[in-house]
Amino acid sequence: MPNLELQRGERMVAILMHLLSRPSRQVSISTILEELEIDEVERRSVQRDLLALSEIPGSLVQKIGSGTRITWGVEVKTIKGLILPGVEHAMLSLLFLKRIAGIYPDMAEGVHELVDRFYEQMPSAERRTLSNWSTELQNKILFMGDPMEGQKAGSSHLSVFLRAIKDRRKVEVLYQGNTDEQPKTNIRVPVLVVLHKGEIYVGCFSQSNSEIDYYLKLRRVRKVKVLGEHYKEDPARFKGFVDRIEKCGGMLGENHPKAQRIKLRFPSYIENILKESPYHSSAKNRIEKDGSILLTLDVEVNRSLLQWVLGWADRVEVLAPKELRSQLCEAGKELVALYSR
Repeated sequence: MPNLELQRGERMVAILMHLLSRPSRQVSISTILEELEIDEVERRSVQRDLLALSEIPGSLVQKIGSGTRITWGVEVKTIKGLILPGVEHAMLSLLFLKRIAGIYPDMAEGVHELVDRFYEQMPSAERRTLSNWSTELQNKILFMGDPMEGQKAGSSHLSVFLRAIKDRRKVEVLYQGNTDEQPKTNIRVPVLVVLHKGEIYVGCFSQSNSEIDYYLKLRRVRKVKVLGEHYKEDPARFKGFVDRIEKCGGMLGENHPKAQRIKLRFPSYIENILKESPYHSSAKNRIEKDGSILLTLDVEVNRSLLQWVLGWADRVEVLAPKELRSQLCEAGKELVALYSR
C-alpha cells in the first residue's frame, strides 16, 4: 500500500538510506517510488528531494543521464558493507549513520551536512524529538549499553572490521563463543556489518566451505587484527548473505533461507504493540470482522520466529504454516514435561 505518511525530512532520509544500501545500483524515480511504496502523486516531491540530496557536499547522491533517461545512485564505496535490516524509522537510520560517520571519511562531511539540512527544515516539535533521540542514543547506538570500559574496545574493533571490509582483507579474531570456556582465535573473512535489535554483528564467510556464512557478535570479540591476505569479492555470494538477512527475520536462520507466508491471529488490544515492535519489515496487519488482528509475514520458519511466537504465549494463534504449528506443539510438550514434574 502506498505510503502517504512520510514527511519531507523523513522521506529524504528514507531515499538516502535506500540508495546507500544499494551502492552499485542506478535507479529511476519510478523504481524508488515502487520500492519505498511512495504514492505516484509524490513523484515531483521525490524528484525535488533527489535534487536536494545531490547538491549536498560530498556527492553522496548523484544524478546520471539526462532527459527521460535519468537515474540516481550513490558514489560511496565504503558504505556497501553496512546493512540496516528491519530499521523502520528513517530518522533513526540517519542518527546511526551520523554516529558512525567518522568511520567513513569519504562521506562524513556529507552526512553531517545532510543532518543539519533536515534539522533546519523540520517543524519545532520534530526538531525537539530528533535532538532528544540524538542525546539519548549518543552513547548507545554503537555499544548497546556496554560498561564504559568496553566502549573504547568496541569502537576500535568495529573500525578494524570496517577497514578490513573496505580493503577486502582477512582478519584474525579472538572470539568468545556461546559455550566456549576460553575464547578461540580463528581467521575470518569479514564482508559486512549488520545492526540487528540493538546489537552489532560482523557477517563473515567460511574459508573452507563456500556454502556457509555466519555472524560474529561485536561484543564478544576480544581481539582483532587485519591480515595481509586479501580475499576475492564474490557479488553472488554477498547477495546470498543479504537475502539471508532479509528473509530470516533474525540471526538464527539457515544459510539458504526460504521465506514462507506466516499468518498469525492476535487479540485487538495487541495492535499498537505489533505496530511499534514489528518482527520483520514484511509485517502487515489487518483488522478482521470479529475485531481480531490478522498479521502476515514473509520470513523463514526458524528458531528466531519460534522464540518470538512463544513470547506471546496464549495471545497469538498460528494459522499457517503447518510447520510452525507443529514446532509449537513440540515446544508445548517439552514445557509440559518440564513443569509437570
